[in-house]
Amino acid sequence: MNTYFDQNEGFNSNKRIFEAYYQEARKPAGKLQRALDALLSSLSSLAKTETRAKVIRLAKACGVAVSLIGFVGVIGAMERGTLGLGSGLLIGALLIGAEYLCLRGRRQDRG
Repeated sequence: MNTYFDQNEGFNSNKRIFEAYYQEARKPAGKLQRALDALLSSLSSLAKTETRAKVIRLAKACGVAVSLIGFVGVIGAMERGTLGLGSGLLIGALLIGAEYLCLRGRRQDRG
């Protein structure tokens, strides 16, 4: 050891090792980590508000709109010939099923 260390810091060979070990070391978060945190935060807040009536109504309306647009796209693809008849009918049936689930009313318990 050099004389400066011996005179001013005292002789403890493990001192710097312990200081480095117990110090709190933080790495700055990168852009990807911050974006992921923001995404998870928004998904968490959406999950908390998922049961609210307005959010459910909005989700149903968006589901119907997307299904209708998708159905028109499937019809156009079948007319153009880029989508076969069987697969077009299957996709169309799935979209109609999704629309039905979005548009059906709330069931009332009859007791």
